[in-house]
Amino acid sequence: MGLTSAIATTAGAASNAIGAWSQAQGQRTQLGLDATLADLNGQMKEQQARGAVMAGQRQSQGIMLQTARTKSSQRAAMAANGVALDSDSAVNQLSSTDYMGQVDSNAVEGDAARQAMGLRMDAVTYRNQALMDRATRKSISPTMSAVTSLIGSSSQVANSWSNPAAQKGWQSFQMSLGKLWSGGKKDALAEAAKTQMWT
Repeated sequence: MGLTSAIATTAGAASNAIGAWSQAQGQRTQLGLDATLADLNGQMKEQQARGAVMAGQRQSQGIMLQTARTKSSQRAAMAANGVALDSDSAVNQLSSTDYMGQVDSNAVEGDAARQAMGLRMDAVTYRNQALMDRATRKSISPTMSAVTSLIGSSSQVANSWSNPAAQKGWQSFQMSLGKLWSGGKKDALAEAAKTQMWT
């Protein structure tokens, strides 16, 4: 294993570290987006819950209004037929109309409340997901991922550079550079070829 192999091993370790940093940064970005989306979904579910309650209230009011109209029609019919409004039969019929209207109204409001509860539970789930995504995002460190990758590759890099062939190649390379700087470009290249520093 010569200088070329040692350089390749070092470059590979650096590339792996950059890849680890990039992957961790990508995870952080994705978790941030997921948390924002979960927040938006939670807000939407909360709005839907409020809408369900309001719709139930409107429907309940409509039922009570219809009940009042029915009672009014019943009173008019009773009066037209000469039935006293305070008689037992009249009171029973009107009370029955009130009761049925209240039952229907309660059923509508109960359904709306159950629907709203389910939507609010969904909202809580989304908010909790957003909190978990942010906590996970906070725990990811791109720098630490890169450092961990470098530490994992350090023994392989050290072994490649401690090889005698690599050391000899490195010394030849340094000597050739020295000659290049001193102006002996042709001689330096020829010397490098002779010593085969890249093997």
